[in-house]
Amino acid sequence: MAPKADLSLVPNSISYRPVDGSDPSCQDDQNDISPVGSDVQSEGNKVMEDDFYQRPILHQQLRDHLLLGQLYEKKARALRGGNYEVTFMGVKIQIKHFELDVERGIKLRVDISEPGQRHHKHFARPMDNDPAARLAFRAMFYTKLGERVDMYPQSEKYDKKLLMQVNTLFDVLKGASLEQIIATPRRFLSIQKSADPRLSKFISPGDFTEGS
Repeated sequence: MAPKADLSLVPNSISYRPVDGSDPSCQDDQNDISPVGSDVQSEGNKVMEDDFYQRPILHQQLRDHLLLGQLYEKKARALRGGNYEVTFMGVKIQIKHFELDVERGIKLRVDISEPGQRHHKHFARPMDNDPAARLAFRAMFYTKLGERVDMYPQSEKYDKKLLMQVNTLFDVLKGASLEQIIATPRRFLSIQKSADPRLSKFISPGDFTEGS
């Protein structure tokens, strides 16, 4: 039996990473997380629904963990043509042109470039003002021949839903709440269930935010 795959990484900054080859002309602030209106109820006795609506979607420790890397063991799904697919936070990522050893797993890590810089390996096909322009996925895995591969998968064609999902993922990793996301254009959100009427349109399979 082959030894356990070591896909560990040397920890580094989990906020922003300088990226060689970045395009400094990227202006992502124009379409970043929108500020929330001041008319939101702020009393200490908020109902649980408001807490769910306004708090960060992911706990800080989980956000840090995703930025350091998540190992998916036996989770890659084989597709036609010898390609593979892994779902990361609702985003479908395809690994092409490699015979992936599914048993040894695949590790995915989010790389985020510095503010104002376009990641030269961005996953989606974004406009300069999309936060997705700063986000790339780093994939680490072994092939069936035992070769270790470290690469950045990229979407080969424009897909509006995929792009808006990556914009949303960027927001989530920055600590955004549901309230902030649905108030921001060019986002796609899908949730399992909610009694909050403000979220009804986003119940699975989900929908685009206003202005998308």
